[in-house]
Amino acid sequence: MKRHNTSKAFSIIELIVVLGIIAVIATIIAVAATTARTKARDLARMTDLNNIYRFLGATGSVASYWPDSIPDEDDLNVLISALSSKLNSQLFSQAPRDPRAATSTESGYRYRYNSGNVVIYANLEKKDTPTTLSFSEPTPAGGRGVFIGTGAWSSGVNGTDRYYQVSN
Repeated sequence: MKRHNTSKAFSIIELIVVLGIIAVIATIIAVAATTARTKARDLARMTDLNNIYRFLGATGSVASYWPDSIPDEDDLNVLISALSSKLNSQLFSQAPRDPRAATSTESGYRYRYNSGNVVIYANLEKKDTPTTLSFSEPTPAGGRGVFIGTGAWSSGVNGTDRYYQVSN
C-alpha cells in the first residue's frame, strides 16, 4: 500500500526561488533610493548656489563691495566671512554647505573672482547631468548652468566632471 505525503510544507527549491525574488526586488529598491538621494543632493547644491548668488546680486554690483585682500579663488566660507566683516553684519545664520563634500572648515562650494565678475560653483554627483554651458572650468560672467570639467576639473570633490555654476 502506498502512503501519500499530505504535508503542506515548502520544498527547498521553492524557498530558494522566493528568496531570489526578494533579493532582486531589494536590489532594485536600493538602486532607486541611491539615485533619488544623489538627485536630491544635486538639487540642494543648485538651490544653495542660486540663493547665495541672488543675495550677492541683491546687494548691488559685486565689484563695489568685493572684500580687500582675499584670494581670487577659494572656498565660499572665505568670501562669506570677508563680506560679513566688510558689511559689519552676519550674512547667514548658518553658511550653506555641500551635502556631501563639506568639512568642518570648508563648505564644499567655491568662488572665483575676475575684474568685477564672480562665479560660485559646486561639483555635482550625478554623472549624467545634462550640460547647458560649453566651457570646461568655472567662468566669471559665464552665466548659470552645468558644464563638464576637463583637465584639473575632470574629477571634483564629489567624484564627477559635472559642475553647476552661477555667475553674472
